[in-house]
Amino acid sequence: SVDADRFDILSVETTALLTRLQDNSNLSDADVAVLACGDANDGVAVMDETYGRDVAAVEGITTRGTAYLVLNLASEGTPSVDDARTVIDAMIDEGWYCAPDVYAKIVQKLDSLAD
Repeated sequence: SVDADRFDILSVETTALLTRLQDNSNLSDADVAVLACGDANDGVAVMDETYGRDVAAVEGITTRGTAYLVLNLASEGTPSVDDARTVIDAMIDEGWYCAPDVYAKIVQKLDSLAD
């Protein structure tokens, strides 16, 4: 959580990239902010939507999906592997799309972390 100092809250600076992305009506304000922030901080933009990831690739911004974030945190021990599995399953229950083969890879990775 942010309270546990695992994440920082950053402001998005107005840049040429931000302005250009804001002109793209296919990107939400949140997507624009995530991409611009990732670019400005030489970081990774966590994004699941294919369109946003395609835009990021064109702009040279590294992206990873939400599952990557959950797996990365689980590999550090918080959340636990069992809790990470619960989070992934809850995301799916709430409408997050995950192809069956990708889900199998996520579960396999979680199982390997449990060993």
